[in-house]
Amino acid sequence: MATFLTTGALVEEVTSIVASASTIHLISLSPALTRVTGTTAGMVIELPDARTLVGGVKYVIMNEAAVPVTIQDASGSSSAVIVPRSTTTAYLIRSLTLAGEWVYTGSGSGGGGAGSSLTLTAGEDIDAFYPVCIGSDGRAYTVDIANPILAFATCGLSLEDVVSGDSFAVQTSGLVTNIPSLTHAYGMPTFVSAMRDLTYDKPDIENGFNSGDFVIFMGVTKKNDTTSNVDLILNIKVTGVL
Repeated sequence: MATFLTTGALVEEVTSIVASASTIHLISLSPALTRVTGTTAGMVIELPDARTLVGGVKYVIMNEAAVPVTIQDASGSSSAVIVPRSTTTAYLIRSLTLAGEWVYTGSGSGGGGAGSSLTLTAGEDIDAFYPVCIGSDGRAYTVDIANPILAFATCGLSLEDVVSGDSFAVQTSGLVTNIPSLTHAYGMPTFVSAMRDLTYDKPDIENGFNSGDFVIFMGVTKKNDTTSNVDLILNIKVTGVL
């Protein structure tokens, strides 16, 4: 919610919450800004039912507490952890379901994430957590390690399943959290595989690669603070050719 002063300036309403081991449920009429203070761990802020909202709305969580705060959609299927003394903004990009589709950005969030993200149009069907590149038509595709133009055009990691022609969120830097497709191993260098997904196996001929394929390093894994899945610290670069 927002109000306008007689001067025409837009002022966002703010709600303040003291951190506790509980879940706070936001609704469509909740203020757009939530400020969290305190020292008790376990706070979860649940976003509104996306069906009661319109695409493009945002909720800003300012975590001024001494402990992490989790923000999640109304179904609990996607979430981000906001580290202390940082701010995360949740943008709604689709509102057809209870959960909706949110992109989390800001100085201390994960799960699409701490760092930069953007919205692209898919040139083909793409699964969540697949490395993507930008083609000559401006659309996003899964990375083709055999194509030098597409290999060097690798730009990030998809944050959701998408069908060709639809818009979707891509994380381009920082931290991507809660990746279920990777096994639970930490500090692991992670590459684009011969199957175009993520792999811990260093690319070589024995792992299904061919001579002339490009080696694309995506980043290093770390432990997720709230689930049994892993996080990926993105650091995308082409490191060689086989």
